[in-house]
Amino acid sequence: MKNTVIKNIAALSAAALLSTSASAIVLDISSVGDSGIKFGGDSSISFFGNADGHVFEVNDSDGSVGDSTGLFGSISGVWSIDPWSSNTTTLSGGPGVFQIWDAAGETFVADLALMKIGTVLSGGVMNGASNLSNFSYSGSNADLLELYSWGSATLSMSFEIANGPSDLTLDYLANTEVESTFSGDLATPVPDGGTTSALLGFGILAVAAVARRKGWKKAA
Repeated sequence: MKNTVIKNIAALSAAALLSTSASAIVLDISSVGDSGIKFGGDSSISFFGNADGHVFEVNDSDGSVGDSTGLFGSISGVWSIDPWSSNTTTLSGGPGVFQIWDAAGETFVADLALMKIGTVLSGGVMNGASNLSNFSYSGSNADLLELYSWGSATLSMSFEIANGPSDLTLDYLANTEVESTFSGDLATPVPDGGTTSALLGFGILAVAAVARRKGWKKAA
């Protein structure tokens, strides 16, 4: 029988970040509808949207008024899984573009630099220190204005190949064309590189003890 599904490891990172500052803001996001992550079978990683062009939805907000909940966004860019010798490695490529559209049609925009990927059981995580930067936003959404005021943030993401191997490997992700839903947390303040590395390492060990329902589908 397959392992129980993987809990969003980004929430663990967000909790650690919140403990360092009462004014931190965390946005919880997840893929929506038919959107998700695409592993191209050639070591490439990208994101795809649903029929409306939405890649994710903001599910919750902590640290501000919460008016970003229910907003949609997109992620564009292509990354590549670097050579590995364990269940973690670096990512090259990018930067991508991370966007959230507010209710008035204004867009929060940031550069996204995914830096690391790791696997455990049937799932995995991707993140990187200060991987969101170069913010741009001219709207009036309070959550997005609060996020904009920080100037940079960290996005940690998790995914699960629920009907794939029970022991997911980077070799499988690099050489198999497969799509997956995802979830994640966008958090401020930004930790230093050592903190993020520790959170990634901690997450890969801790994720085996928790669960979250996610799905997958083989690419046609």
